[in-house]
Amino acid sequence: MKYALFILFASVFCFQGLDAQDKTQAALQKYVDDLAKYDDLMNGQIAVYQNGETLINKGFGYANPSFEIKNTGDTRFLLASVTKQFTAAATMILVQDEKLKLDQVVTDFVPEYDRAKFVTIEMLLSHTGGLPNYTDQSFFMDSMHIKMTDMQLIDLVKDMPLNFKPGESFQYSNTGYILLSIIIERVSGMSYEEFVEARIFKPAGMTQSGLVTSDRIVPQLASRLVYTDDGFIPAPYFDESWGGAAGSLYSTSTDMIKWHQAMMTDKILTQESKAAFFKPVKQNYSYGWFVSEIDSIKTLQHSGGIFGSATYFIHSPSEDAAIVVLANTSGPMVNEYANDLLKILHGRDIKVDMPKATIKVEESFLKRLEGRYQIMPEFNLDVFVKDGKLFAQATGQQPFQLYAETKTKYFLKIVKAEVVFDIDLNSKDPASQATLLQNGLTLPGKRIEK
Repeated sequence: MKYALFILFASVFCFQGLDAQDKTQAALQKYVDDLAKYDDLMNGQIAVYQNGETLINKGFGYANPSFEIKNTGDTRFLLASVTKQFTAAATMILVQDEKLKLDQVVTDFVPEYDRAKFVTIEMLLSHTGGLPNYTDQSFFMDSMHIKMTDMQLIDLVKDMPLNFKPGESFQYSNTGYILLSIIIERVSGMSYEEFVEARIFKPAGMTQSGLVTSDRIVPQLASRLVYTDDGFIPAPYFDESWGGAAGSLYSTSTDMIKWHQAMMTDKILTQESKAAFFKPVKQNYSYGWFVSEIDSIKTLQHSGGIFGSATYFIHSPSEDAAIVVLANTSGPMVNEYANDLLKILHGRDIKVDMPKATIKVEESFLKRLEGRYQIMPEFNLDVFVKDGKLFAQATGQQPFQLYAETKTKYFLKIVKAEVVFDIDLNSKDPASQATLLQNGLTLPGKRIEK
């Protein structure tokens, strides 16, 4: 009788586990189905993996709208800054090989960059070297269509002063990862592409990953798009050499799961190297990863974004889970999707936000909202009307359309943010203030003269 009772209880627990798993699977499926139904911006691929099983690997929209080629698990996406974790891994492999030390300085390998003589390899990995970010400079938008070498990119900024004393602060800089590419090549005697292929992609079985360059065609590479009210259109052109080891690798959702699986073993990186990824240097950033705690579980995460590409990857080794969000369009809130999906894996009840209703506002009224609003001393919001539509452009960013919820309250589709205008509806005076509501912050900005 005791044996029979044990078998009975074991069966009950088994069915309860299956029931919980089925509920999780159903919740994940509901979330991605609702994204497809309600989110116009999401165009790409989402994958969820846990404990040896790919629970979701769903495509959204088209890899190539012209030929109506749909996104699938084999579609290749530009990873943008998700590239950095592979560059960091390549650097740590050279450390493992005892060909590189984290406390060595840039000029040990790149003597051409004298201003970086006190910047260490660790500072490059962790964005703590104070290096000016070449993609933040005024020349970037004017020159991004020109093919460049890594050293030519460094030449553009090597005579600029550092933004702070090396090691004292954190400031995200693509320049550091271009320097890492040069160092990897000079130390290994291989090109960056060859090294990553031989030491990371091949051992991980990532057969659909590589480096995007403008001088060759990558089969099954998704076209980069931007969203407009009239649908998707081609993204502005940039030569991928401007991304390089900072942002121009490509991969698939299927291959990114293989990357997670490889990270769960010691076939590429030692336990010591992987442990370093979980030790943030400053601002929760370690080596090519942000360290984030979700539901009391430490994870490694990184986003990527450039014209026509938005990506996010979560590696959660303690629960053998990975979330992959790859989009071939600018704008979808990939970080929110990825973290929502991880919370669903944890049993949380997370739902997709329903789209907000919009109203039509006459152009004459929109004109009264135009102007420059000072949100912070060096951060302005320029509001303008174009073709009867209202746009806002923050300092150093591209313009985004504002959608009217009321005549005074507007929202963005590209990010979770709202702008509320102070304006007298009974007069013809312009708005006196615009308040930006984002990430739980309320940031009022007075109208100022341009």
